Parts: sequence; structure tokens; C-alpha cells
Amino acid sequence: KRDAKIYVLQAEDGLVKVGHSRRVERRVKEIGKVVSIAHLTETKVQAEVIERTAHLLLRLAGKGVRGAWFSATAAEAIEAIERAERI
Repeated sequence: KRDAKIYVLQAEDGLVKVGHSRRVERRVKEIGKVVSIAHLTETKVQAEVIERTAHLLLRLAGKGVRGAWFSATAAEAIEAIERAERI
């Protein structure tokens, strides 16, 4: 729906979060747990669609935990984003 960057955040507990935001640094502060930015795309026109498709791909692979959090490696999350961009 809107132009934004897609990010992969790595949490201390090993989970990764795939999301999108225009202000990623602010979003990181809002999360409420210690995370680091594992991947950040350039601004994408269809960021929300790409994010949701990546979520679906990760869930289909059995990696879903809750919402936008996944029991996956950062590399797996990045691959899901890249695949979602090609769909």
C-alpha cells in the first residue's frame, strides 16, 4: 500500500521479525526487546504486499511463531523477501 523499507530484525532469543516501515530505527525502538537489524531493503513501492508474501512463505515452511516473528535464520527470512519480490 505504501512505500517503505522491508527489514529483518534478529532478536536475542534467536527469533527473526520481518516487517516494513518508513522509519525503521524508530520501529526498532518500539519493539520492546533487544533486536539488531539483520537486513534492510531499499524503499519498495509494494512493501506491505512483499512483507505479507514473505510471511506466508515462511509460515508454509513451518517457521511461523506468532505474527511477524519466525523461528528462522536471517538468511531464510531474506530469501523469503527476495522470493516474495519475484512473485
